[in-house]
Amino acid sequence: MMNTTDGSLHGDDMGYLWNADILPEEPNAADQKMIDIITKLYTDFAKYGNPTPSGPTDLIPVKWEPAVGEQRPYLLIDEPLSLEHRLFNERMVFWDVYYKLHADKVKGRGTL
Repeated sequence: MMNTTDGSLHGDDMGYLWNADILPEEPNAADQKMIDIITKLYTDFAKYGNPTPSGPTDLIPVKWEPAVGEQRPYLLIDEPLSLEHRLFNERMVFWDVYYKLHADKVKGRGTL
């Protein structure tokens, strides 16, 4: 019995990159577009070290900025694609405050 919950799992992207004959049906137009997007992101990253070297295009309408310093942009892979910041911001704020309050007790005190 197949689970019909929407969403993706770890490793689902591998079926986009490699011919996966395990899928029960041919991809519809929306699925094929996502396959094209993921394939382009991965191959551009492998080729150029940047998943969006050309900036926004018709297929990928965002420029994926690198993580620098406190900036941690991530690509929200949805329809439409969007560049977001501070994944799980509420959780991160907790840890930011926690470490500031307890910096004297934290071993190493290195930066990430």
